[in-house]
Amino acid sequence: MNRILIVDDNLQVGQGIAALLATREIDAEVAKDVPHARELMRRSEFNLALVDLLLDGDSGEALVRELRAESIPAILMSGLGMESFDGDIPFLIKPFTREQLATACLKLLEVMGQLESDSRGNNHEEFIARLHKLLDS
Repeated sequence: MNRILIVDDNLQVGQGIAALLATREIDAEVAKDVPHARELMRRSEFNLALVDLLLDGDSGEALVRELRAESIPAILMSGLGMESFDGDIPFLIKPFTREQLATACLKLLEVMGQLESDSRGNNHEEFIARLHKLLDS
């Protein structure tokens, strides 16, 4: 089963996302802040993460870069809109539909599986480019 780490300081939102993903047979754990996310990362393995851009006292973008260093791809989520973010991290703008969220996660997991089986090894730039194309479609 695929496992996703959801980091959102609004636990109700995080739990709602986890419930949605469960309908697609994706197991998810919710962290309310960066320290809680780090604790979950030490205890469990995750295929990817969904991280709110603005967390209480911390930066979601900084956490995503930390996750990447651990080879865990992530999608940032925010209600601020793309014009408020300048980066190379896949991004979902809130509010998003249930279908957009589920599709983005499933496509991301599919690409990860393709890259893991790719004999060329882990190509980070190709991975990011593919994610942007998937999220923009």
